[in-house]
Amino acid sequence: MLQQQHTSQPGTYGTCFLTTLIGAYMADSWWGNYSTVMRFFIIYLAGMTSLTLSASLSKLKHSPLFTYLGLYMISLGSGSIKPCLTAFGADQFDNTDTSAKASFFSWYFVSIKLGTFFVSTVIVWIQDNYGWTVGFGTPTMLAGIAFVSFMAGLGYYRYCKPSGSPFTRLCQVIVAATRKHYFNVLEENDSVLYQAKGKSEIVPGNEQLEHTPEFSFLDKAAIVTSSDFSNSGAVNPWRLCTMSQVEEFKSIIRMLPIWATFILSSMVPTLESSVFVEEAMVMDTHVGSLNIPPASLSSFNVIAIVMFAPIYDKIIVPIVCKFTTKEGGMSHFQRAGVGSLFFCSCSLISCNC
Repeated sequence: MLQQQHTSQPGTYGTCFLTTLIGAYMADSWWGNYSTVMRFFIIYLAGMTSLTLSASLSKLKHSPLFTYLGLYMISLGSGSIKPCLTAFGADQFDNTDTSAKASFFSWYFVSIKLGTFFVSTVIVWIQDNYGWTVGFGTPTMLAGIAFVSFMAGLGYYRYCKPSGSPFTRLCQVIVAATRKHYFNVLEENDSVLYQAKGKSEIVPGNEQLEHTPEFSFLDKAAIVTSSDFSNSGAVNPWRLCTMSQVEEFKSIIRMLPIWATFILSSMVPTLESSVFVEEAMVMDTHVGSLNIPPASLSSFNVIAIVMFAPIYDKIIVPIVCKFTTKEGGMSHFQRAGVGSLFFCSCSLISCNC
């Protein structure tokens, strides 16, 4: 079963991250972050229960359909929760409190790694000594406790209303710019571009963005014409977009090279757990009298991250702040660049070992 587990792991892992789009869309368009987390948490619990039953009931032990149903329900639930949970955590802070947000995300990441460490050590030990039923049943019970704990804070959280699908806003820019392809916009004259005037036209939590000269074709979506308004004076969003809305689209275009660059580096962690298990199965995992289970080998990666995160937050960041005079030491882009440099260097070293 261990062989089946780590061979199917990349598929479920990829599905988990693909379904983040579903959770993000539902949260932005309809339910909000809290409701989305709660609904997909129920799906996640159902998947965990399905796996537990497939390991405990004799009629289901040899049913791959029931097992894979549980795995992909877990992927759907976990993946859809990921973007909403981080966004919901950020909603608890003011937009100006950047240092508190940065600290929250650091410790949030640490807590995830601590959970991974717990699973790869304690849960693996339980599974080795008490079987798959208890091995699956224990995290299912803990997930249920987490669900109740999260729900208990219902009256204390800060909630943000759904602001509408960002995909719809992006499509509106493309459609409006295409309809006005015959217009010309002078870079030095952005006064003809439409900007939000009332609170009803501003997406909650978003700021008005300054005009930039790049990708000027998209600026045509913000050119005001008489056909952009209905008889009542309401704006047709598929014919006229705000300048900030256009700039949001431009920001996404600028991020595409960064996103594409990180695709390859993200493939390594995806295969990390399965490769570690395969290598550990042919290794002598005895350390003195201690025998480390193959599935626990990935815990060393978690230990390194958990140890380094507080050092980074409490020691490295204050030192860097003295040299850069920036809050947080470095920008998010600089952090990603430095992290990628270390990541690629370590990957090259491991390939030559």
